[in-house]
Formats: sequence, C-alpha cells, structure tokens
Amino acid sequence: MLSLVRNPEGQLLGSVARAKVLKALKENRGKDPVSFLLPEKIYRISEKATLAEALKKMNQLEVTYLLVCRDQTPIGVIGNADIIRAYRDVC
Repeated sequence: MLSLVRNPEGQLLGSVARAKVLKALKENRGKDPVSFLLPEKIYRISEKATLAEALKKMNQLEVTYLLVCRDQTPIGVIGNADIIRAYRDVC
C-alpha cells in the first residue's frame, strides 16, 4: 500500500510504501523525517494508458508502481501486482 505525500500547498512530493515505513520503524528510525522515505523520482502515467503500457513502462523503469495522472493531477497509483491480478481475474 502506498501513501502520497504532499507539502502544505498540496504539491506532490512523493509516495511512501507501507513496507518502507515498517522497515524504518524496525531500524529505530521513527524520529527521522518522512522525506528520507521518499523516492528520488516519481514516475507517472496517464489515466488513458492501457494496462499493457503501464506494465511495459514499469519494466523499462524497473519500478513496481506508477502514479496515475489526469492531465498533471495525480488521481491514483497502479502497481504491477494490480495488473497481474487484473489479468489473472480475466484468464
């Protein structure tokens, strides 16, 4: 599960995976700023992209999720597990 992190003006700063938060807590990093959990780059994809396009982009970028945007506005997140589950459900 991912959570989007925004600044006070609402601008997207990045996303944080639950697994990263849990790992940080196990490493006694609970007092560190959230910013150390943020990825260096946020990869986006249009809401109009197909599942195949999203999976291809994830493979090319070697990431497990993409931020889904309508124009430049983030509206969700899609992960490779979501796509695999969708294909499995229809096969």
